[in-house]
Amino acid sequence: MIFGKDKSAQELEELRLDLKRYPLLGSIMVVLGVYSNVSGVGSGTFQKIAFTSLLRMKIVDGIGIGNIIYTPLNIFSIIVTAFAGLLAWPYVIALWFGTFIGSHFVAKHIRKVPDHYLRVLLIVVSLVYLIYLVWSLLR
Repeated sequence: MIFGKDKSAQELEELRLDLKRYPLLGSIMVVLGVYSNVSGVGSGTFQKIAFTSLLRMKIVDGIGIGNIIYTPLNIFSIIVTAFAGLLAWPYVIALWFGTFIGSHFVAKHIRKVPDHYLRVLLIVVSLVYLIYLVWSLLR
């Protein structure tokens, strides 16, 4: 992201994948999937970095694609957790409505923010989280 910042991002409709990018992108997504199953915290941020760096997507498009990818997994998790009797339904329903309302307002306004600022914010958040991970491992 830092070294290729002079390259412009592709529009989602114009996105084309080369065969030489499949192995790298696939291996990164497998590593992120394993990390997401182990920890889950921060995996979406790292996923956006993979999307913007390797696929030259805009940050906003990466957020949307990431949410589309995780939707079936989230639905499956809710169903399994509900069958196990581990859901506090009043909280789940309140969080569900709050998430949809918040997502609507964020989606409405985030397109107004230039991609450059979102890219810098994503880099800063990722670096801070990586520093935290390393620090927590060394303690």
